Amino acid sequence: MKALGVGTWGVGWREIEVLSDSKGRPLVCLEGRARDRAEEIGLGGLDISLSHSRDYAIASVVGEI
Repeated sequence: MKALGVGTWGVGWREIEVLSDSKGRPLVCLEGRARDRAEEIGLGGLDISLSHSRDYAIASVVGEI
């Protein structure tokens, strides 16, 4: 949501989905208002890195213009 410049307003959590490609690499898929906003600001794509331990998880997202 931050990469789209909207914070928690204007885009629903269910409009952003993390899936895996055939090799297990995580992919960010945008739907609805999230996809519309990405097109509006000229966002070419989103890359995501996921990591976790037994007790914690973290994700970092980088948008390309």
